Amino acid sequence: MRELIAMLPARMSARPYDDLDADMVAEVLVYLVSRRLIDVPSAELAGLALQWGERVCHFYRSDDDLVELVVPYFRRGLQDAERCVWLVRGASDKARQAIAALGDSQYSPDQLEIDDAADWVEDDARWKREESRALAQGYHGLRVCGEGLYLNGGTEGLRIKALGTYRAGSVPVGDVARAYQAALVKQAGCWQRVPTAALDGA
Repeated sequence: MRELIAMLPARMSARPYDDLDADMVAEVLVYLVSRRLIDVPSAELAGLALQWGERVCHFYRSDDDLVELVVPYFRRGLQDAERCVWLVRGASDKARQAIAALGDSQYSPDQLEIDDAADWVEDDARWKREESRALAQGYHGLRVCGEGLYLNGGTEGLRIKALGTYRAGSVPVGDVARAYQAALVKQAGCWQRVPTAALDGA
């Protein structure tokens, strides 16, 4: 039910589950899709549909692996009218060009920003300021991706979706897992979320 409601173009407040059932929401979604008012995310990308306040991580082995995740992650945010920020630490030219190309397409130039991760790590209040800025600009919230993303105090209660990326072998998986709610893993061509408690135990 939560995933169906998240696909609606308008965000529902209060307790939307009280008066609706899954069949009712599905009928509304079918109608909206038939009128081409919304698109249903493909099964391959469904795992990238994060909820507000959610923090996930990903471990990659090569720049190609990083680009394969980050490009659709930000494309999803751009399509959902979210302000997107990529916090980099020495990312490859290939990754930078792939992300910059997204911003050069049909979206507003200020909707996608590439920034230095160090500027955010040293300023704990910046997360809240950037969330407020995104909302003031008319975006639905803030979608962030960062190399070794450090979130002091987390994102609960904020209109922020956060993805921390780590080069495989650069940090202990268990240490990272404790800072995130889930990890993104590609299985059978689809992005899926694995609870980090499972990673930590492994």
